Amino acid sequence: MFEKAVRLADIEQIELMLSGGIREGLVEEYYRFGSIVLSEVQSAGNQIEGKLTALLGLACGMVAFLLFSTNIRVFAVGKIWICSAAAIALVALISAVLGLMTTMWRLPSEADWFKQELTDPILLKKYHVVSLVSAHQQRMGLIVFKSDCLRIAEIFLALSTLVIVAALFTVVLS
Repeated sequence: MFEKAVRLADIEQIELMLSGGIREGLVEEYYRFGSIVLSEVQSAGNQIEGKLTALLGLACGMVAFLLFSTNIRVFAVGKIWICSAAAIALVALISAVLGLMTTMWRLPSEADWFKQELTDPILLKKYHVVSLVSAHQQRMGLIVFKSDCLRIAEIFLALSTLVIVAALFTVVLS
């Protein structure tokens, strides 16, 4: 799915292309666009984490409500429905937690910023373009993982809600 959703470039090919006689204006444009793309990825990650945080809160609330606020001693069938809904909501909670776990993003470092061997400004900017591409690709991998966790949490939270609705119908029809 990751390969289909995002077209990644081969870093070695980029390095090879940049090592040739490429014009300064083109290097500048690669750098500018790389900065924009990196910023967009960061923004997407923040949005996904915000949604994961909301789902984490919903899942925690559902689990706590289902396990501690409902009278599950009423009848055995109701107890089964409620425990099933709580277990499914717990899976959503775990998925949200996994997606929110702190992960160190690869950032262009000071070693990338001040490359000692490169004294020519054009060569240094070419090197910075490669650093931006590398950071972007690593961040995209993390974004895909977080979005997969979000998708799983959404599905299981919805499923838990459906089980609760089914439990309510069971109670009403009894």
